[in-house]
Amino acid sequence: MKPVCMVPTIDFLGIPVTNPFIIPGALLGMIVGFYNFANIKPVLGNISTLSYLMLFLLFGLMNFSAIFADCLFPSNWTVGVPGNTVDIVCGFIDAFLSSMVDYSFILCGLSDIGVLNSVSNYVFALEIGVVGIATGYLLAIYGAWPAGFTYLYSYLALVGMLVFAACAVYLTYTMKRMETLTSVGLAMFCGLLGFWILSHEDEFCTRNPFLNSYVLWFLLSDAALALIGLYYVDSRPKIERYRAMYFI
Repeated sequence: MKPVCMVPTIDFLGIPVTNPFIIPGALLGMIVGFYNFANIKPVLGNISTLSYLMLFLLFGLMNFSAIFADCLFPSNWTVGVPGNTVDIVCGFIDAFLSSMVDYSFILCGLSDIGVLNSVSNYVFALEIGVVGIATGYLLAIYGAWPAGFTYLYSYLALVGMLVFAACAVYLTYTMKRMETLTSVGLAMFCGLLGFWILSHEDEFCTRNPFLNSYVLWFLLSDAALALIGLYYVDSRPKIERYRAMYFI
């Protein structure tokens, strides 16, 4: 028999807060995202820098939206049977930002290896992602694409991680600077461990409903993005010298 997972709710100053232990992880994620965003210096015409700026900005915004979507206004509707407007809006924004973070990993990887080598190419790729992800979630919410949440929320996250890792390996191998991959490897480990924990949601929530799989997923995501920030800082000087030498 499948165990029943109870989502914990506490009362905070008369406000019901669902899954309250997500909030520390979300706040930490906001710090990681906005700190890295603020500390990356934009370089005119540098698509790789632009891609990482977008990645960290979206990650900070995603964690901010998660406090509302997962804790204050948790979605209580099923696919094809939406709940009230607030639930729909909060759920849509949170899911959309989450998938845009995953998509941004792909853009970061492709810009690092020079596939996206102009502002127009990057903007076009970004527009495709925005329109495609938004449309997909709207179709999923209203029942036209029931599998949309699985593909956009779970599979896209895995694809984004793998593409980013593959591009990082290719770039650092061609530069003969494999030591810069340590942060990426640790980040991928955090991500894959998070996927494993999410796949064992029932087991974790029955042990401790307050420290469930989603709480751990938030913390592991924060660690992964902090490591990606370290990779960016460590690899940029080497990458820019390589590009200057080989005209990438």
